[in-house]
Amino acid sequence: MGVADRHANAPAMEMAQKAGLPTFITDPIEILKTQDVDVVFELTGDTKINDRLLGLPGRKFGVATGDAVHLFINTINEANEKNNLFKKHMEISLMIAQSKTVAQIFDTIVIGGMEITNMPVGSLALFDQEKEEFAIVSQKGLPEAFRHKERYSIRPGGLTQFVLSNNKPTVISDLKQDTLIDASSLLSEGIRSVIAIPLVSEWELFGILYYDDVNPRTYPPYIIDQLNQFATETVIAIQKHKALAQIKHLSSRDPLTGLFNRSQLGIHLKEAISMADKDKQTLALLVCDLDNFKEVNEKFGHEYGDHVLKVFADHLSSALEREEDEKEEKATLIFRSGVDEITVLFFNASQEKILHKAAKMRKAVQSASASVAFPMDVSIGATLYPIESQTQDQMLTVANQALLIAKKSDQKICIGSAGILNHSGRIRTIFEPVVDLDQNRIIGYEALSRDAYGKLAITDLFKQYAALGELEEVKNTCFITQIEMAETLNLPRVFLNVDSVMLNQCGWVQKPPHIEVILEVSEAESLQDFEDYLKIAKKWKEKGFKFAIDDFGAGFISLPFISKLNPDYIKVDRSVILQAVSSLPFKAFLTNIVGALQKDQAISIIAEGIENEEELQITRDAGIPLIQGFLLKDRGYPNLIGSENNGVSAV
Repeated sequence: MGVADRHANAPAMEMAQKAGLPTFITDPIEILKTQDVDVVFELTGDTKINDRLLGLPGRKFGVATGDAVHLFINTINEANEKNNLFKKHMEISLMIAQSKTVAQIFDTIVIGGMEITNMPVGSLALFDQEKEEFAIVSQKGLPEAFRHKERYSIRPGGLTQFVLSNNKPTVISDLKQDTLIDASSLLSEGIRSVIAIPLVSEWELFGILYYDDVNPRTYPPYIIDQLNQFATETVIAIQKHKALAQIKHLSSRDPLTGLFNRSQLGIHLKEAISMADKDKQTLALLVCDLDNFKEVNEKFGHEYGDHVLKVFADHLSSALEREEDEKEEKATLIFRSGVDEITVLFFNASQEKILHKAAKMRKAVQSASASVAFPMDVSIGATLYPIESQTQDQMLTVANQALLIAKKSDQKICIGSAGILNHSGRIRTIFEPVVDLDQNRIIGYEALSRDAYGKLAITDLFKQYAALGELEEVKNTCFITQIEMAETLNLPRVFLNVDSVMLNQCGWVQKPPHIEVILEVSEAESLQDFEDYLKIAKKWKEKGFKFAIDDFGAGFISLPFISKLNPDYIKVDRSVILQAVSSLPFKAFLTNIVGALQKDQAISIIAEGIENEEELQITRDAGIPLIQGFLLKDRGYPNLIGSENNGVSAV
């Protein structure tokens, strides 16, 4: 097929070039003499030329003129348009297949349809089965007034209802001329022409593709055919996306509880830390452990145990979902991080907010006890980023350390961990004077450990360290630090609380010169392994240390142990003094014991915990001149407070 003319710029030549046909710049009559031609289209309308064509000797071709020519040219143009449309369709299909994200898939579908229809406006609305409404997931060229309308329901008499009832591509060339639908809202936005393609499979409605124009339009059937094929590909792409999303959901969720699984915790925690840094927000990590779950499995079996875990997860999750008063910008994330362990992650956190959420979770879990015939409760350990923890690993470590503490406490909730604090910074040493009232002088000081923050009794703080497995290290550090403080302060005599484990582990410690160091051993502990304790004590005595029996009278009194240890001091427990205050016979008994010990063993007796004048008088009557206790502050004998750098200040 080709076009011949003597003039290169003739209209027919230009048409041929646009159509991609061969052209020949020569006399058409002459070229027909040498070419095997089937049909000649005479486009000039000149009768002389037509006569010459018909009169060529040996002519085997037909001659077409008039409408037949235009019909053929239109057919050629349509074939070319279809071919170009097919190529474009293939390119768009490839782009959809290569899209890496859901947003890219949806945008490519909308833009592809706009290119196929050559229309300036396009949108994709997916159908929400549960809410029975459509959500616009991609829109291009949509009028400003429609851009805020992200969701809409099916309006009776509207375009959406009409398209769904048609169940096939709906073409409205001019909305002003159409009487089947209420198009007032579309016309108000200047839209005149619409193509709407429902996206359906045999069993499910996925959504609708819309393409709009501000001008009336007619559409050739082959474009509608292409849109039908395009709609099928769109449905396949959406089905693939939904299948992949479901697979991703299943791979990221715990099958029993429906919560995020443990593998997702690390992923989301890393992302959350990045977001917290970017937005300069705090981040809380709470590890929640169901108490006594092992007993449930052992008593009722694993199947019932799974039921209990499901109830645990449901109630804990619902407690977080019901917080309607807190409008949080970012969602709270919940993970099943262990067999009976759930981890919670939320932003914009504070200690108060953690305690509030933790209390609500405990209450919700406890309320489920009746439904499982098992007293349910939960222990919660938490940490704050970046206040207490500065890395992902540290957050997990600290939260789990706090959980260990929470499980051993009555409150069941612990924020942070003693393990992340420097021992010397968390534990303060005070030196309580031991006073000889007969001589009105301080004979020495007992080193006592206290919570530097003033929040916990030292026994409770030590329980936290014990839960973390750090107690022995802490006690050893305190022991060594207190000796160094006493040496720096030039104290004449210092009493230090010790136990057998500490004495074994710190055997390398030497007594400073010019200081009398008395090691106080608990009467109750020493009696647990009588002979071993004496062997340990002998080694320390050989290095110049002295011994005192602490809490005398609070437990069993072993006279053989006193005799073999031969302590330099015995410290009478406060409970003994209180009993002597309330009982005259016991007071007489105490006086006799004190007298015997001082006479036969040459042991100095110290009364601990003296808080008032009545207790002081009992000690004086019993023949005990050495005392410790709160009462001494009122008599001008203050405690000394050791600082982290071994300095001291007087109170």
